[in-house]
Amino acid sequence: MLWFILQNVILSICIIVLAQYMWDYCKTHFTARKTKHIVDIQTQKYRDIIKEITNNAPNTNTLDFIPEEDQTQLIEELTQFLHGSEDCSIYGETT
Repeated sequence: MLWFILQNVILSICIIVLAQYMWDYCKTHFTARKTKHIVDIQTQKYRDIIKEITNNAPNTNTLDFIPEEDQTQLIEELTQFLHGSEDCSIYGETT
């Protein structure tokens, strides 16, 4: 009885090992390897972003939405502030 159990265990282990080796052989020899070129993909994405930014560059004039009289007033106030003038008005207040 013990000999029969031992024989079945050894035979089962051999079958399992043989099946595993056959599976690995078939997997390595009959399938194509999938490789991801992570660096190339990220470089291409970076180039696409740069291309999109350069093609869709916004107008550099940021004062387009402000009326022209207000633009001139803002520019004058800014130059007075930068030059340290005492008579510039900020928010309608005089100093």
